[in-house]
Amino acid sequence: MAYIADPSGGRAGDFASLLGRPIPVVAKIGQSDIVGHDLLICFGDPQLRWHKWRELRPLGTEFATIVHPSAQICETARIGAGAIIGPLAFVAPFSFVGDNAVLNVRATVGHDATIGHSAVLSPHADINGYGVAGEGAFLGAAAVISPSAKLGHFAKLSAGSVLNKVAGDGYLMHGNPADGRKMFRVPADIQAD
Repeated sequence: MAYIADPSGGRAGDFASLLGRPIPVVAKIGQSDIVGHDLLICFGDPQLRWHKWRELRPLGTEFATIVHPSAQICETARIGAGAIIGPLAFVAPFSFVGDNAVLNVRATVGHDATIGHSAVLSPHADINGYGVAGEGAFLGAAAVISPSAKLGHFAKLSAGSVLNKVAGDGYLMHGNPADGRKMFRVPADIQAD
């Protein structure tokens, strides 16, 4: 049985319309609720995704991985638990998409690129070969990480921006070429590179 955990009720009506049946809504998830169920975190905010994962993981939670049928995943790519790969997304050879990460519609991950735990790529965002998006990173719509460039942990690259260098943890980057400064708090237990 699938259900939505959301104290406000979420979009249960929308999900019922999509699935053709009602989905029960619960206000809170307890350990007994998750036994025998695969969970999927559906927040679009990388920080919320990261924190919710850390809250649920110690309970022995198993996370489902969703890959849309139109997505293309190369045989040598690795996809983590709880990842969501959207329609027409592409994941190239030898790349890595971390646990709980999201690739939205038409997002692309180049060869040997790394998408960190709970990172979110918006529609049409691209990470080129050897590029990196750190844990909890966010790429806005049509944002680009150039080959070998890196967006730090809990950093954000604004929509339409092009990153061609290393951006630190917690940075907000924007423009072409992207520039920015530290704007976001980074959890203390994140490993700095």
